[in-house]
Amino acid sequence: MNPHYRWLHGELPALVRDGVLSEEQANALRERFALGEEKSKLAAILPGVGMLLVGVGVLVVFGERWDQFSQATRSLLALAPTALAFAYDRWAGSQEGAGASGQREASAASLVLGVAATMALLRSTWGIDVSAPRLTFCAAALTLVVAWQRRVTGLHLAYPLLVAQFALSDGGQHRGAVTLLSAAMLVAAAPALRVRTVSALASRWLASGYATATLVVMMKASMDANAPPTVALASWVLGAHALSILALDSAREPFRLMVLYVRVAALPLLLILGFREAWSTAGGAIATLREPSLESLALSLSMVAPWALAAGVLVRRSKVDAPVAALAFIVVAGTFAADNGLSRDVLRMVMILLTAAWGLERVRTGVVTSRIGELNFGLVLSLGLVLVQVAGTNLGAVVKGLLFIAAGLAFLLVNRSVLARQRP
Repeated sequence: MNPHYRWLHGELPALVRDGVLSEEQANALRERFALGEEKSKLAAILPGVGMLLVGVGVLVVFGERWDQFSQATRSLLALAPTALAFAYDRWAGSQEGAGASGQREASAASLVLGVAATMALLRSTWGIDVSAPRLTFCAAALTLVVAWQRRVTGLHLAYPLLVAQFALSDGGQHRGAVTLLSAAMLVAAAPALRVRTVSALASRWLASGYATATLVVMMKASMDANAPPTVALASWVLGAHALSILALDSAREPFRLMVLYVRVAALPLLLILGFREAWSTAGGAIATLREPSLESLALSLSMVAPWALAAGVLVRRSKVDAPVAALAFIVVAGTFAADNGLSRDVLRMVMILLTAAWGLERVRTGVVTSRIGELNFGLVLSLGLVLVQVAGTNLGAVVKGLLFIAAGLAFLLVNRSVLARQRP
């Protein structure tokens, strides 16, 4: 339902009272822009919630006496959640009308929950020894299969979170295999990013879920290989930037959201790498890359894959943001260079120059185009660099305080100037 419909219904009485519309015209508008669809969707979701509550209630009732039943009885009762879910799914599939999409969402979720409950009960009944990571993998795979088969949004939103949980599970001696499998699961479901969801909010949540899961997988690859987290974060920034161009339409909200995520991740990384100490752990990744292990392979792929995505952007004749590519290149190349004896002061200065150049370029773009978002990002980069570097010096507290005040005033004045230019 269009959110403006509700606003229109609220304004109609005043328009009739002021003589702008007649009562007949107002009623015609109410019928034309009816709010009934929202109610029908709510009515479609409520049965799914009711089924979930019934299932929880049954588990609570039988939970205390579960061990008192015979194994055959417990096995039969274990099938009840799946049977109820399929029954509700058949009923929901026969419904038509404005609430049909909501019913499909609820029934698909009930299928996954019902099958998961049955698997858990059978595991307990028969004493099946299945590890938690394998259960999480099965849950994620089931969620994706049902989401694709039913073309529903809700399960697509849950899938990347399940993959992230699987990636963080204790894989024991198979940590590298878990990381690689998690990455493959995200790649397999990447087409979901282009699926048209039921709302802009769902699209934003979908992009956020995949962004979070991808970052978790890349960070885990870095930790398993004892590599500095800066390598994983810089690679993720480039990969997220390139993937948003390849998979998301620039006119859609998810694209703008991914731009924000990239900048939020890049900002602290740029500021941290402006210190010499941030490069002190650079050699750990190199030693791991030389080892023939799955952890080494996972780390290598996490550093190479973003560049493959960037190459795909160039093949499409689109433009990769130069500072983002420069950030990823400097971090990865600098890690290798630091391991081979390059002065960390040189790397520190290179990062400071990149931060300053990127910040000033965004400020210039924001001022010229009157785009307040670009201006604010540039100001945060430039002033953040100044503040962080000043905070690390031996200047007195009074001098530091005055510099902070001056930076804050400069931020406010420039921002106010651009806002004044935007006014008609």
